[in-house]
Amino acid sequence: MVVHGSRRLTSDERWRLGPMTASEVLQLPAMVEFVDSGRALNLQRTQAYSLARRGEYPVPLHRRGCTWAVRRRDLLRELGIDDAAEAQVG
Repeated sequence: MVVHGSRRLTSDERWRLGPMTASEVLQLPAMVEFVDSGRALNLQRTQAYSLARRGEYPVPLHRRGCTWAVRRRDLLRELGIDDAAEAQVG
């Protein structure tokens, strides 16, 4: 979840933030919202949704109600971020 001041940013606002840094990725929860996974993978919004619909998203997707989420460990593996760094954060 991304918060600005005291309010949670909408998915549109989060897409506009651009790609995440490795430090931001390491701070994500165990299950990452689709929007945040797309930002971590440096995907444009339409590209991310298109890949997901075709079953070609770079990491396994999991349904959460009417949206998707990914496991942080799958995201870290795809990004080549060391598992030791993950253990230190979470």
